Amino acid sequence: MSRRWILAVLVAAACESRPPARFDPDSWTTEDVELFEARDARFVVTASGVQHVVFRLAEPDDALFHTVRGSDGWSAPQPVGAMAAVNYTVAAIGEAIHVVWFDGGLWTSSFASPDDGWSAPVQVSTGDPSTLYAGAIAPGDDGSTLMAYGYDGLEESDVRIAAVEDGVLAGEPVLAYDDSIGTYFDGCHPDDLVRDGAGNLHVLVGCSVFRLGGVESSTARSLWLTDASGSWEATKRDGARWPADAVVTSDGTVFLLELLFSNEEDRDHAPFPFRYVLSRLVDGAWVECDLTGDLEPADGAGSAALAVTSEDEVVIAYRVPASDVFLTATDDGDVFDEPAEVPDAHSVGSLEVDPSSGELLLFHRRWVDDQWVYGLSRGR
Repeated sequence: MSRRWILAVLVAAACESRPPARFDPDSWTTEDVELFEARDARFVVTASGVQHVVFRLAEPDDALFHTVRGSDGWSAPQPVGAMAAVNYTVAAIGEAIHVVWFDGGLWTSSFASPDDGWSAPVQVSTGDPSTLYAGAIAPGDDGSTLMAYGYDGLEESDVRIAAVEDGVLAGEPVLAYDDSIGTYFDGCHPDDLVRDGAGNLHVLVGCSVFRLGGVESSTARSLWLTDASGSWEATKRDGARWPADAVVTSDGTVFLLELLFSNEEDRDHAPFPFRYVLSRLVDGAWVECDLTGDLEPADGAGSAALAVTSEDEVVIAYRVPASDVFLTATDDGDVFDEPAEVPDAHSVGSLEVDPSSGELLLFHRRWVDDQWVYGLSRGR
């Protein structure tokens, strides 16, 4: 691939806040989700509203398990097929859920119904990488399932797009981005893969820069990859950023949510203030809004997620360090609701919309008695 760089075009927007808050804290309820010795977990909702959780057990095995919510509550966890998942990602497409994981090779499997169970794993990766990052999943335009993943070798860091159709890898994965000089020591992690209204693909990627001019440092870099021109192009987003989420509204507008750090030189070695910024793609330019202003990192970095309602409202859930989770929403990307607190939520795992009730579903976790406790909050 002949890599082309395009300049990041950014248009500053006047972000307005409109009281009162759209969301009512009193309408929210929270339930614990028992996941035993889960190291981490992913929550997704199918098109009809069926709720699934895929989670990874704590050491030593790192096996993946799956539970689905029925009329009698959550089902007994069943193994997915990955017995030593170093990293993984999950997505719902229609009524099926898809999992991609790395355990020395990159694999994928899907689950459509309890009767069918999990499909036979398909190997996605080729070659002999040192590490692969299972990044993002999206439907293809031809019935296939697309997967964006990051490759981290000793002297290169790539992002590739693979397609699986009818249980078979459909050709060699496409190289969407490559850095052959080894700038990104910790690798590039595709965070989201979305398709806009014109059918163009967009990948939001987070990279950790380790070497800058021969000096060791660690800086968050956010990349935007797109095939809108007919070939893959990469844009380095301005400043020290880390991707959080991306969504597409019904009219095909792409929104992305990022953490923007106040210091570009060192993200990991010292806690620096950060802010949440929301951008939307308009005629090839990113229009950006600062949602929060600088936040002190306090007890850790932030977490945030996006969701799109049936009325095409973009809802943002974000955590304020040493505080709680807040919700705001926008109809146009310029004017936002006054933020409202979500009771009993102290982090953001994922944000979904229940298609049957229209309620928001916030999956989160908190540290209690030396273990992670997972919760599912719902409200309007």
